[in-house]
Amino acid sequence: VQRESFVVCACPLTFSIPCLSKLDLEMSFTSQRGIQQLIERLLCNITNEKEWPHIATISGDFPTYSYSQVMAEYGSDKPDLRFEMKISDVTSLTTEIPFLASSPTVRALCFPQGNKLLSNKERQSLTSFSGLKKETLTVVRIDESGAWPEKFPASSDTRTSLNQKLEVQPNDLILMIAGEEDDVLPALGKVRLHCANLSEKHGVDVRRNELAFAWVEDFPLFSPVEGGKPGQIEASHHPFTAPCTEDLPLLASDPLKVHGQHVDLVLNGVEIGGGSVRIHDCELQRHVLCDLLKLDESDFGPLLKMLKMGCPPHGGIALGMDRLVAVLCGYPSLKDVLAFPKSKDGRDFFLDSPSYVSDEDLKDYRLLRPSRNTQTS
Repeated sequence: VQRESFVVCACPLTFSIPCLSKLDLEMSFTSQRGIQQLIERLLCNITNEKEWPHIATISGDFPTYSYSQVMAEYGSDKPDLRFEMKISDVTSLTTEIPFLASSPTVRALCFPQGNKLLSNKERQSLTSFSGLKKETLTVVRIDESGAWPEKFPASSDTRTSLNQKLEVQPNDLILMIAGEEDDVLPALGKVRLHCANLSEKHGVDVRRNELAFAWVEDFPLFSPVEGGKPGQIEASHHPFTAPCTEDLPLLASDPLKVHGQHVDLVLNGVEIGGGSVRIHDCELQRHVLCDLLKLDESDFGPLLKMLKMGCPPHGGIALGMDRLVAVLCGYPSLKDVLAFPKSKDGRDFFLDSPSYVSDEDLKDYRLLRPSRNTQTS
């Protein structure tokens, strides 16, 4: 037996637009795959309507990737799959290059025809766009004959191996970043998107005209607390996400290796939804909250009491409707699809809200206007 409930609501968010709409789905007696299948059917019906003639129709199951896979190949947990330009691990191929040999990891991508398309200023922009701090972006310009720069400190065998690994062609650019993996991958992910934008600026169609839906799963359930004590961890998403069944033994021995039953829905490089299967076992929830996250049990008394009395397996997902419609319409800004967009400071100019409230209105609701001299402790 499966029960579903849909809630459409407007929620205040800490983005540039204070109020967005979402479609919230809660289900009992479900699984992660059950949630995904329902959303896939819903979105296939929406996108196959005649109102969207400019995009290709979709059908069947959406492709599924693990978090580690998309970070390794695209440098982002919300990858744009409409073009390739994947990231490759070339650590073992760069051991003879002096300034790369001692790095923990070296990642690279090939920018097709980048050396021919870009100006010197645009090539320099690749470094600044990556947001790198300690690490540096190495740019190798391949000439029209397919040759590397003569002064680049790499043997012919190393050059051949990198050419084969990255499928290098004449007039391409090879972009490499060395450093810690957690810093290198997001930086190269930003560079990848910038390369696509630069190509399209020069009239090269890089992104395919399609709806590239994808599920991203197997996120880490916990993360180290930034700036915290050694061994201190926090929930990567929220502390009610159920751990993957096969990882339950790791909760006691190595919680940072535990994956959660959380899934994100990505469309053309935009995260349009996220959901999870929740913990429905009282003792497991208490262990996560109190033993692992070191939270006060008294703060979660009603929840734990409800779970102890009996709670069905359940999960849910929320879709950002404004983001979905913006992508479907091809608009870069959410304000283009909002009926009454608010300003950055939260003002609604159509309703003139927030506005002054009279003393008479406050009296009806038994509210007092705070005095200007009132001080809060």
